[in-house]
Amino acid sequence: MKKSRFIFLGLFCLALACTAIFTNFLKFEYDYRIGIVLALFYICSALFWMGYRIINVDNRKITAHPRFWISVGLILWSSFFILRSIPMYLFEKIDEEFQKMLRNVFYIVNIVFYILFFIALLKSKNTPDKNEKPAL
Repeated sequence: MKKSRFIFLGLFCLALACTAIFTNFLKFEYDYRIGIVLALFYICSALFWMGYRIINVDNRKITAHPRFWISVGLILWSSFFILRSIPMYLFEKIDEEFQKMLRNVFYIVNIVFYILFFIALLKSKNTPDKNEKPAL
């Protein structure tokens, strides 16, 4: 338990260090690198939880956990965010129609993301078993 918290805290500190070193977060303009670091942090923390849950098996299915649905939503949203934000300025100049299509697909991904969060909210109403270990 303490080892997983230590790893998660290290991951969080690494994300903060990358933000401080590689981005200019004090400027008023949007720096896409901050969003990429945040998206990578979301992906890593979601994968970390899934790996933790696979290693520490309990008596419920993984889909019964609310954090599973949140993790899937974060991985989905972060992946499409990276896909949209990295070539954003390039597609703005080269292919405006593809940029618009990516924007529309991202709207759909946002809707799916909120649906997954709603499923997690519905799953959180189930009380966990007394023998279950807390994840983080």
